[in-house]
Amino acid sequence: ISKLSAYKNLLRYFTSYYYRYVFRYLYQYKLCGNLGYEHRFAPYLKGFYTLKQFLFSNKYFDKFDKPSIESNRKRSVYIPLHWYPEATIDYWTDSPDKANYYENLFKVIRFYKDLGIDVILKEHPAFFSCREIYVYKTLKEFSNVTLLSPFVKTQDLFEVIDNIVVWNGSTGVEALMIDKNVYCTTKSYYS
Repeated sequence: ISKLSAYKNLLRYFTSYYYRYVFRYLYQYKLCGNLGYEHRFAPYLKGFYTLKQFLFSNKYFDKFDKPSIESNRKRSVYIPLHWYPEATIDYWTDSPDKANYYENLFKVIRFYKDLGIDVILKEHPAFFSCREIYVYKTLKEFSNVTLLSPFVKTQDLFEVIDNIVVWNGSTGVEALMIDKNVYCTTKSYYS
């Protein structure tokens, strides 16, 4: 994703959130009683909605140190962060225990930490500055986590890492096509 596209997306997400919040949630749901999903849950379906996300999210990203990751490729896994909320990683999973993406993500990271395996995370390219800051803070509390910017190319990561962990998404399919080890945390359309 280009930075220009990312900034355009931010503007679109920002205006969309406040339109949905005011028109769908406050007016149509609260005032008119419309119980439709888009109306009732509008405050929760948010990406970029506060400048705090834009101003502070970049400080949590680590530098992409390709040689360092490559030197530890056998003791590392790559986990692409998913768009959230997203049906394929929360309520369409194979178990209700996996419905909370962040709780499940933290559990998977802890699992790898206990095994002495480093976790390389990369923000979703279309989710730049859309994730809540508390998620980045929590991720950075793990000593085995490297958090990369969405502008790092996935193909560059594939050059230096062999093991990919996914819930769903195109990264797992791309990894399978180039003979990488793909581990699914839930049953997906290619698991």
